[in-house]
Amino acid sequence: MIDRLSIIIPIYNEKNFLEKFFTDLFKVFQEEFVEYIIINDCSSDGSEIWIDRYLKPLCNKNIDKIKIINDKSFSLNCTETKSKFNYSIIKIINHKKNKGKGASVIDGLKISTGKYLMILDSDLEYDSRDSLNMLNLIKENKMGEVVFGSRFTSDLPHRHHYVLNSIINHFNTFLFNILFDSAISDIHCGSKIFTRNVYNKIKLTSKDFSIDMDLGTQIAKAGFSISEVGVRYYSRSYNEGKKITWIDGILGYWYLFKFRFIKNNFRRNFIILLSTLVGLVAGAHFGTGSGKLLAIIFGGFFGAIFGTRYSFAGLLGLLIFLLIGSQFSKGNGVIFSVFVGLMAGIYFAKKSDKIAEKLSQLYFSIIKK
Repeated sequence: MIDRLSIIIPIYNEKNFLEKFFTDLFKVFQEEFVEYIIINDCSSDGSEIWIDRYLKPLCNKNIDKIKIINDKSFSLNCTETKSKFNYSIIKIINHKKNKGKGASVIDGLKISTGKYLMILDSDLEYDSRDSLNMLNLIKENKMGEVVFGSRFTSDLPHRHHYVLNSIINHFNTFLFNILFDSAISDIHCGSKIFTRNVYNKIKLTSKDFSIDMDLGTQIAKAGFSISEVGVRYYSRSYNEGKKITWIDGILGYWYLFKFRFIKNNFRRNFIILLSTLVGLVAGAHFGTGSGKLLAIIFGGFFGAIFGTRYSFAGLLGLLIFLLIGSQFSKGNGVIFSVFVGLMAGIYFAKKSDKIAEKLSQLYFSIIKK
């Protein structure tokens, strides 16, 4: 595998921004070997013509340096190299019909060859300098194999046009953190980088703007931690061509539910269903009076979340500890003893899953020998 960065750049009707975007991008990454993968998603504003005129002549060349001769007219030149490893390259995909941002990202990732994979929007809402910083951080291996940008966690310049969009983004991120045991601040940020190893262990299917949610959920399910770094953000207005709306944010609730509770293997979905039923029954059993309905709802929700993370053994242990806890007190004191049993059950579930994982690793290591 070539130690190179692949930048996936989906484009749809961004002609007015392309010159500035690529000028900045090529300047920022002039000392790096980059595979630029540009996906034109059937633009109708002349973006394809612009790409064919300025970028296509450099396609499939082993590039040592890309030089911008004239900033005003965006004149490009490149020096080629005979090196088999250390070079940059430009690849272009033209969709004959509009497929959506997610489909563009997926198509770009499929033909990528780099060790590091970056997704970057071309609408100038993000700054290429921050993308280089993200690359350096992941190369230094100080923040794991996944780094997402965040528009809310630093003193870097940022501008947000629409309060409703921001509110929905924060709430989506909050739900993502609960459902996937994470602690990030901006699930919808369009600037992301991860390693080839991560990509090989996930399967993206979203064709539209839900690709950000899809990527985050698949990475979390695969067991990778998501690190964050602050990025500059200059939000566009809808008059300036912004495409994602608050409706896409609302749809994020459905996508979160789908990615967490539906798009799993059969075994995991069965555990989720069984765990949810256990939670509902426990809520009905331990809830009293007017709080019974609330206890049932909470029990079902907690059971569903528990089922997404632990095994059958963990679920059985939780049930046993809940029953034991319910036997040690009467009246209102039952709530406290059941809560203690709940915590003990969660602790047992974590430990049992770790033991099972170690036994599984030991088994496979013996088999290989």
